[in-house]
Amino acid sequence: MGFLYINSVSMYIQSLGRFYPDAVGEKINALAHTDVPVLITGEFGAGKTAAAEVVHCTGKYCEQILTVLDCATLTNVAAGERIVDSTDGGTLFFDNIHQLREEMRRMLSLLFQSNSRVIAATAPGPLETEIQSILNGVYLELPPLRRLNVVQFDELLDCLQKRNINPAARQFLREQPWHGNFHALHGVLRRANKYARGDELTLKDIWNAMGIDSEPAAEPNEFDSIVRTFESHLLTGQPLKLEEIEAEVLRRALKITGDNRSKAAALLGLSRHQLRYRLESAATPAESNGAADVLNAFESALRAGETVKLEDVERAVLERALRITRGNMTRAGELLGVTRHQVNYGMKKFGLEKPR
Repeated sequence: MGFLYINSVSMYIQSLGRFYPDAVGEKINALAHTDVPVLITGEFGAGKTAAAEVVHCTGKYCEQILTVLDCATLTNVAAGERIVDSTDGGTLFFDNIHQLREEMRRMLSLLFQSNSRVIAATAPGPLETEIQSILNGVYLELPPLRRLNVVQFDELLDCLQKRNINPAARQFLREQPWHGNFHALHGVLRRANKYARGDELTLKDIWNAMGIDSEPAAEPNEFDSIVRTFESHLLTGQPLKLEEIEAEVLRRALKITGDNRSKAAALLGLSRHQLRYRLESAATPAESNGAADVLNAFESALRAGETVKLEDVERAVLERALRITRGNMTRAGELLGVTRHQVNYGMKKFGLEKPR
């Protein structure tokens, strides 16, 4: 990991306590001001080295040396003891301790006998209990990226990335499993910056960085059905008035939920305030004009209890209209029953580019 990466993740870890239920950041800050040994656990790339750096740099040992002992490369106990003996004060960090050779694990207690503050990092597994019993310290578990909520993940992106990330790219990044956690995410962002042209990262930059030639296929769902129905109409050249369709979708959502605005808003991925605003500015609901099957697709999803975010549908439909018209914003607007200005606004809002 590079220095910038560690510092960025460190900034993020320090702020986790404000959001995360088990207050990871608060625990790290509390541990920093003690002498107690710490065993940091977490998946590959979860930021264990960064957490150790935070404990060292924000606590009582911050003006002393942080010595890192990579147990994966340690060949014998004598070599480890020489490193331990050479440190006097500061923090001694045993990284990748789960990769320590089996014959050397029996000698861990000797390695842990140091005048320095001891921190160890391990991956989840059967060795955790054994190492913890020898270290006799405090557990610090770091969460994988997939357990972060949207606010936490966006804050991490802002820590790791100096360029703006447009909404489409940001949403795509949120949806990835990130089995390599911070390490994998940082690698993708670093490569994406090499493809970027301009002040922001686009969805295409992210796809290029991940070796994706086009939008990855997703499991068929109600959302896909709605978008495909829209696309089928657009391909015929028959206009569909989005504002009228949206008005009818709002009406049907309220009908399905028994006029419960909170439930209707949740089904449409809106806040109650956003729903009220849309209802107040809604056009006359569309019942015909070729929109019947589109509305039926919406209703099917809503009755199934599926959350169908209106903005996601708007983005997908606008993207397909632009693709069908080869980037002609005037023609795309005619297909969707909106003005060229509204198409341009939507492209900026959703971070879309003209198809080439």
